[in-house]
Amino acid sequence: MQRAYYESSKHKDQGHDDVLPKLIDKVKDQITNHDDDILYCIIGMTGTGKSMLGLHIHELYMGEEASAEYIALEQSTYAKVYGEVIDKPQPRIAVYDEGNVNRRSSLSKFNKSIMDLFMKNRDLNIFHLWATPSLQQLDQYFVKERIRGIFYCPSRTGNIRPYYFISRNRMLQILKKYNNLDENLLRKVVKSYALYKGWYKDYQGPIREGYNKLKRSEAYESSKEWTKTWTKKLSHELNSRQVRDQLGISLDSLANYRKQLIEGEDYRKNETGRYLYTPESLEKMRQIMKENYKRMEKGFISTRKEAVSSGD
Repeated sequence: MQRAYYESSKHKDQGHDDVLPKLIDKVKDQITNHDDDILYCIIGMTGTGKSMLGLHIHELYMGEEASAEYIALEQSTYAKVYGEVIDKPQPRIAVYDEGNVNRRSSLSKFNKSIMDLFMKNRDLNIFHLWATPSLQQLDQYFVKERIRGIFYCPSRTGNIRPYYFISRNRMLQILKKYNNLDENLLRKVVKSYALYKGWYKDYQGPIREGYNKLKRSEAYESSKEWTKTWTKKLSHELNSRQVRDQLGISLDSLANYRKQLIEGEDYRKNETGRYLYTPESLEKMRQIMKENYKRMEKGFISTRKEAVSSGD
């Protein structure tokens, strides 16, 4: 593994190592002269500076055309960015910060569609850059077919942080040997598979201000949406008496049904210790009541059959 060392006398005013621009130049050549799309991923846990490294790469690739308008922080804005990028002249970049095309939701419409999109569209001359906590979260077939390389960011501390670049071939070697690309595994084996180790500082270039505004805007919109959703939910909560009246059950029965609900989702305790239930929990309890009735009915029929057969 090659190393790009930091020298204070040489790199004091520099934001990244000397190898990174050469790598990005190769990416630009591949996209421009070979009619290709390329996807790179930046991997690392929260707080390791993935976004800062992504901004450095973004500026290196786009030069004076670098802009936060090519960065998306969620699914809806990524679709918007992608749609706008394909109509722009070269160079083109689409950045998905904290991309969450993961296994847990791999059957969702958005994630299935994005897999199909990347598998079909290979000649739009776009540099795709995703920052995500772990490659293990990404669909394995997608990883094998489309990802050209990864930047692994292991450190949460320091003004000068390291990253490791792993090529596609070496990434596939890890996958073949260990059958996963979990962040914990990468931490253990990265020195054996990385092509080189580089470094970077917090990005302070021309797109930092736009990126910060984007983050603040995203945080504001997310907070407003969360507040709107949960304020609406809380305003429709029912107390124990209201639930008992609607279902026609006793306090003891309600306590038994509550054991089969999910605290924090179906019900909660308020500051006085009283239980409050969501409207959706009523339907769940009705379903529980139906299932209990069916079991009782089956038990009664079974008992009657046994009594008849015995002559009682």
